[in-house]
Amino acid sequence: MSDSTAERRTRISSLIVMGATFTSRLLGIVRTRVLAQVFGSGATADVINFTFNIPNNFRKLFGEGAVNSALIPAFSALHSEEERSARQRLFSLLCTYQILLFVPIVLISYVWRESLIAFLSDFDAQQITLGGQLLAPFMLYLTFISLAAIFGG
Repeated sequence: MSDSTAERRTRISSLIVMGATFTSRLLGIVRTRVLAQVFGSGATADVINFTFNIPNNFRKLFGEGAVNSALIPAFSALHSEEERSARQRLFSLLCTYQILLFVPIVLISYVWRESLIAFLSDFDAQQITLGGQLLAPFMLYLTFISLAAIFGG
């Protein structure tokens, strides 16, 4: 591959990542506006935001943090065509480890979701029940978004 082709691919990839990040940030703003419009600044909004932050912080720690610190440098080191099988093995291994890490976390958070919300917050019983109902689908988000971070990396 020539240098100009590699530079062009790098520019296109960078633009795609920038566009996806920009779109993600805009959707986050829209989500926040919709929550504020629908729920205001009451207890329900607090429960939703609190519960959403649990998987979001796991994502920041294990998903993007692991991808940025481990995957990108490792893939950069394996850039020749001869190292393609090593790249594929590394990618497969990372996907497997992500699944092995997040499936137990998701299952534990599903089984003990209300206990987890009660332990981490000072919500009343009704808010704990709502938080428990929201935690299950929010934790599924963690698994899929972390795998998406690997695919995007």
